[in-house]
Amino acid sequence: MPEPISNFIFNLVNSQWFYYILGFWTLIAIARRDERNSFASRLADLISKPAIFEADENPQSVSFYPRKSMEKIATDVRKALIRIPNDINAALEKAIKNQLDFIVDPQRRWKLLGYAIYVIFMFFFLWADGIAIANALDALGLVATVPSYLTLYEIAVAVGSFLAIIVGALVARDVFNAVSDFSDWDTQQGAWKKLAKVLAILLIISGLLVAVVLGLGRFQRLVSLPVNIADLINLGVNFTTLVLVPFNTLIATILIHFEAFKGLLLVFVLIEAILWVPVRILQYVAEILGAMGPFSVDILYRFLLAILIIIIFWLLTPLDWITSLIPRRK
Repeated sequence: MPEPISNFIFNLVNSQWFYYILGFWTLIAIARRDERNSFASRLADLISKPAIFEADENPQSVSFYPRKSMEKIATDVRKALIRIPNDINAALEKAIKNQLDFIVDPQRRWKLLGYAIYVIFMFFFLWADGIAIANALDALGLVATVPSYLTLYEIAVAVGSFLAIIVGALVARDVFNAVSDFSDWDTQQGAWKKLAKVLAILLIISGLLVAVVLGLGRFQRLVSLPVNIADLINLGVNFTTLVLVPFNTLIATILIHFEAFKGLLLVFVLIEAILWVPVRILQYVAEILGAMGPFSVDILYRFLLAILIIIIFWLLTPLDWITSLIPRRK
């Protein structure tokens, strides 16, 4: 702004005549009854409009206030904000329901405990299988390095002996009884159930054999035995650790795979249930934002438009009165 003009404005604002002129200008605007009534009517109509999500019966009554467009935008924004969390929540609830329908027996809900136990057992058996495979590949020189978690052969031995005995006993208890406590063997029939009976007994015997032979191996290290007996015990230890331990883990994996699969689904259900909580919170937040966001924008727009209406009324009404005093040429 040029300096003379800025000086003029500064002097005008600080002059006592400025406030007299301002008051007189405002008095003229208020004194014009028709314009004043029209201004008050527009302002009251703008302020009394219903909330943005409610239908307005007279949407075109206020100039520069596109009511229909704003209603549509508000509705679209609200739907867009809540659609994503609603879709995620619906997908989670559907997945949880389908998985629970598959794994839950309404008559014996406590089978879920068995599924949880078996999925933990399956983790250890698969770990032991991985250790045995890695050990065999390393012995054959087919791999350069073996991860440290696959070199813990004592884990594989413990799983293939003591844990195999426990699983064999649990499966045998369920497969030989009419009602299964921790599994679904009471729903199985035919050759597979007969084979499972044989495998469960075989697993118990093989697990006990591994435990006994390993105990003898430990015993012969503590005492001095004849060479032929010590060699026989060492041969038995090598056979059990290299053959029976992988065999036991394989048989146990076959026997509990179905229940372990249901246990894995149960883990997924728990994870999905944990995820469901923040998704529900996100739903509520989206609903609040979807309602408050457009509502706040509408209120702010009305406020700014009301200020604009006031300014236009204050500026133009006196000018209109002044121009009406100027005689017109005939």
